[in-house]
Amino acid sequence: MATAGAINIFVNANTKNFDKGIKGVRSGILGLTKGFADVSGAVNVAMQAFNAASRVVGTFVDEINRLDEIGDTAERLSITADSLVKLQRAAQLTGGDVGGVAKSLAILQRTLGDASMGQGGAVNALDRLGLSANELIGLDLGDAFKKIVERISSLPTPAERASIAADLFGKSASNLTGLMTEGASAISEATSEIDAFGAKLDEVRMKQVDEAQKSLEKLGIAWGGLKTELAIAAAPTLSSGADSAS
Repeated sequence: MATAGAINIFVNANTKNFDKGIKGVRSGILGLTKGFADVSGAVNVAMQAFNAASRVVGTFVDEINRLDEIGDTAERLSITADSLVKLQRAAQLTGGDVGGVAKSLAILQRTLGDASMGQGGAVNALDRLGLSANELIGLDLGDAFKKIVERISSLPTPAERASIAADLFGKSASNLTGLMTEGASAISEATSEIDAFGAKLDEVRMKQVDEAQKSLEKLGIAWGGLKTELAIAAAPTLSSGADSAS
């Protein structure tokens, strides 16, 4: 997987031609007295530069957006992005719903809060696992999730695993049946895969993703502003042409 730093370099490097094209267009706009043909030529230069940049940057845009969404989800859950993607991969390896992991984490977050106040069925479920809500709340949510999954996977029967998982994760537990069965081995395998293939999302990489996302947003704003300037500059000429034709 291309690093977020490389993505950001591609974005910044390939916007230079686009910026050059924009300057050309603006020069054309200021010199409208030379005729609309000058503006059209500048537009053509800008479009060529923009299309060239888009072909390069476009390869990475979907990945930037995916990583940025992971970062936002992790932030909402107070979990590291790296921990989130590893749990998602563990769910995938065991036939679970990758998208359901974030939902399960959000439910667990609420469940642990209730259990810490002695409320809900999670209190008894945690007791059966030899865990306490107050202990788990003090951990990173990802670490708490792992500890719970490991304890559930050690239970002797599928019925027991399903019952306790439902108390802690609600209906979302049904999407994680395989993970609840394999437990630590699945999480360990997912961690090894992601680290080995360079897909680890540490704090430095997530910062690079954020910077790359901002660069893309600026590019979009610049392009929108250029289209506005062109439309305003061309309006009188177009109106004049329409009047002459009528």
